[in-house]
Amino acid sequence: MDGVKNTAFQLDESQLSRFWEKVIKQDGDKCWEWSGSRSQQGYGKFGVKRIPQQAHRISYEIAFGPFDAKMCICHKCDNPPCVRPDHLFLGTHQENTRDMIRKRRMASDGLNFKLSASDVLKIKELAERGAIPFDIAKAFLVTRTCVMGILKGKRRSACSLDKPGQEIGGDKIE
Repeated sequence: MDGVKNTAFQLDESQLSRFWEKVIKQDGDKCWEWSGSRSQQGYGKFGVKRIPQQAHRISYEIAFGPFDAKMCICHKCDNPPCVRPDHLFLGTHQENTRDMIRKRRMASDGLNFKLSASDVLKIKELAERGAIPFDIAKAFLVTRTCVMGILKGKRRSACSLDKPGQEIGGDKIE
């Protein structure tokens, strides 16, 4: 496999112990939530040799071994902080995009369905009650810029990109 860069986090026992200390394991088939630092998108972050890495990618490698670094580690559960190995699968960027479209997290024209019309209404309601955009963004796993765009009635597309007149989950986008 010349030219293919494989992952090789190569965690020692101390790093492995530190990694698993940040995982809240649930019984049954529930997600194993990352309790450490997270990205703005909600994915777990873990430092390896002082370089932040995505926790779900490390978990996948621990369970299944090194993989082509260009590949995506996708979530069957669609829960970014989940690091449970049997909730993760290896896929190309195209396969990851197809999975998002199939699960209605992205439209076939590349528009993001992360927030439904009812989510947008909830965001506006929370802001009217005095919640700050940063906290609202954290609750919905979107950026503060996304929330600000919704509250200003501008670029809702920065986080949702639902089309006016489109129905999503029975909600009509206005």
